[in-house]
Parts: sequence; C-alpha cells; structure tokens
Amino acid sequence: GFATAIFVPVARAALAEYYPLRKGEKISTFTSATIVGRGIAPFMGGFILSFTLWNYHMVYLAVGLFGTISLIIGLILSRQIGDERNLNPVDRPREKKTGRLGLDGFKIVLRNSSIFVASVTEAAVRYVYGALEFFFVGYLKNIAQLDPSLIGIIMGMQLVLIPIVNPFMGRLSDKIGRNIPILGGLALGGASLLAIPHTTQFFPLLIISIVFGLGFSMVISSAPALVGDLANKEAYGAAMGFLATIMDIGQMAGPIFTGFIMVSFGYTGSFFSLGAVLMGVCVLFGIYRLQMRGHSNLKTKRDQV
Repeated sequence: GFATAIFVPVARAALAEYYPLRKGEKISTFTSATIVGRGIAPFMGGFILSFTLWNYHMVYLAVGLFGTISLIIGLILSRQIGDERNLNPVDRPREKKTGRLGLDGFKIVLRNSSIFVASVTEAAVRYVYGALEFFFVGYLKNIAQLDPSLIGIIMGMQLVLIPIVNPFMGRLSDKIGRNIPILGGLALGGASLLAIPHTTQFFPLLIISIVFGLGFSMVISSAPALVGDLANKEAYGAAMGFLATIMDIGQMAGPIFTGFIMVSFGYTGSFFSLGAVLMGVCVLFGIYRLQMRGHSNLKTKRDQV
C-alpha cells in the first residue's frame, strides 16, 4: 500500500515535469500501463497456481521477482532520463528547504480551488466506476439474465477499451485543452448510465459499456493533466498526491453508498444516482471553468489598462 501510494503520484509528477506540453498523453499512457498490469496479474497468478498445483509460495516468489526487476529497470531509467540536476547531485547548489515534509506544497494545493475541483471531478468518475464495476455484473446476471460469456464480453470490453483509448484521449486534451474532453466524458458517462435500466438486450448493453468506457477514458486522461497544468512546478508531487488520495476515496466510496441506494431503490435507482452524479458534476465543472475563464479575461483587461 505504501509502495503504491509513493510511486504513483511521484511518477505522475515526474511525467508532468518532463513533458510540460504533453502531460495528457504521457500521464494517460502511464495510467494505461497500470491498468494493463492490474489486468494481467490475476491471469498470471492463476496460471502459476494451476501450473504448480496451488503452490502460493511460487506465486509470491514471482511477485517478488517482478518487483525486483521493476526496481532494477527504474534505477537504470532514472540514470538515463534524469536532468543535469539529478545526474550531478553533488555539484548542484543546495536549495533552500521550505516547509516540513512537503507540507508547504500540500497547503498550496489545498488553497488552489481549481486543483480541488479537478480532483473532485476525477473522484466522482472513480466513484461511479467503482460502483459500476461492482453492480453492473449483478444487473447483467439477475435482471438482463445474459449468458456468462456475454457478460464477460460486456465487462471485458471496458478493460480492453480504456487502456487503448487513454493515450489518444490524453493527446487530444493536449491539443484542444482539458475542458472539452472532461465535459464530454462526464456527459457520455452520465447518459450511458441513465440508459442502463431501460434495456436488457446484449447489443444495447454492449454499446452502453463502450460509451461509458470512452467517457471514463476522456475524464481520467484529462483530469490529472489539468491538475499538472494548474499546479506550480514545485507542487507537482503534492498535487498528484492529493489527486490520488481523493481519487481512491471516491472509488472506495462508490460501492458502499450505491449499496445503500440499491437496498431502497433497486438497480434502477442505483444507476440513476450514478448517472445523476456525473451529470451534476458535469454542470458544476462547466460553470466553474466558465467563471474562472471570465475572471482570467477580466484580470487580463485590467492589466492591459
């Protein structure tokens, strides 16, 4: 847990620093790689257990081996892609340290309402994704009564689509800005969720799954890059750490609160609530970004005067 909490925000911050004009593409590629790794791991573990007749020692030896290989690769790459300051740590001038354990950077992030809004937006999408991942299978099995193979196709389509589309959506956000992909992704995701209770047929549900996966990719490929755009270079790590924290809280809370809604209102109420969350966040995010653009234009005019 600590390893993941340390690695992911720092890696995203490093990408935002190394590629200031291509944050969306590079962070999205990194996100896709993590999704692919998480997707392969259960299959690899199951294959090892099957091949070794349920020898868990071999599974964790394999995990340790991959972890060690990752460490070695990381050490090699850090020497190759490090800038001059990292390559010559002895010769570089000492910088004045501010804050305690990076608390100053975290305070800067908390004071930046735009970073908070962008983080909450991704947290909302993760909230919905966590709930959908948990309850959509139940709907397909109990309400739509689809064959397990068809359920696998519908759910698997998202797992395949998201990591493939992510880098392209990130590159798109680098070219046209972050607002349009985020707003479009929220709208697509919300509309697809609201449509779920109205069909039990395979092909409409497959299309819904694809549309939601596309919308989800549009948001998660643009929101971290937006946070990188809004944060100062010195606060990249704190900003990405805050994003990761609130994102995980959202994904954890999704199944819990949706479960309570499920008890009272069933699948229809649950999917309606998830769609309403995305639509509501879409409206609020759009209003906030328009207000911020208005303030920015007004400030520019005052400076010119």
